[in-house]
Parts: sequence; C-alpha cells; structure tokens
Amino acid sequence: MTDANSIPLALAVLPAQEHESQHVETLLDTVWIPGKVGHPLQRSAYVVGDKGYVGKRVRAAIEARGSIPIIPKKSNETTEYYFDKELYRNRNVVEREIGWLKESRSIGTRYCKLALNYLGFVVLGCIRQYLKLLESVV
Repeated sequence: MTDANSIPLALAVLPAQEHESQHVETLLDTVWIPGKVGHPLQRSAYVVGDKGYVGKRVRAAIEARGSIPIIPKKSNETTEYYFDKELYRNRNVVEREIGWLKESRSIGTRYCKLALNYLGFVVLGCIRQYLKLLESVV
C-alpha cells in the first residue's frame, strides 16, 4: 500500500493461492501515516483499488476505517457505488512502486523462498526509496 506520492505505507507477503483482497483488513490496520506530533493518522481520505477489490466486505472494511473506497464496479454488478475517475487514475502509483521495487534483482526474481526473507528484501528496497526521498529533500 502506498500513498499518492508512491511512498510505501504498508507491506505484506501473502501466499500465492490466496487473493490479496482476503487480507485487506490486516493491511489497512498496519498503515501508519504521520500526522501532528503525538497524533498519527491511521487512515487516508480515499483508498483506491482495482476491480479485484470489488465486494461488500472490502468496501465495508475501508469505510469502517473512515476512508472512502474508490473501486470501479464490475460489469455484472448492479449496485451503484461512489466512484471518482480522477482519483482512480492515481491507482497506477502502486503499479509503478511495484515496478520500481522489482528493479532490484533479488526482489524481481525472488531468490528467497522463505516469505520472511523475501519480506526483508522488500523492506530494504523501501528503505532505499526512503533514503532517496530524504536525499532529495536535503
């Protein structure tokens, strides 16, 4: 999960046989967004996802945490939900972040077979991105 500036907010390595929407609550609960001193935000105004996140359970989980889900409906859905095309265009930020992380050879080819070791390399990739961000600010 990233913010609108492609800064990683939360990570999860999931089993290949499970769909990522099954773990959306866990991922949303691990987000920590810095706010005022002593008052971290635990939510964002919007959560943008692709059609893989369609479903009442996912929408309810996002809304229960005080965010508005921006998820397009599938062609066979009859229920109308709030959808903002302009906000949805920002979904590619996550795809770009994944692509940037996969430029690291060990992450892209997944040499590590243990999920914990792989997660460690992904965290190192995120730290590298944070350091580049700090370098550009200083």
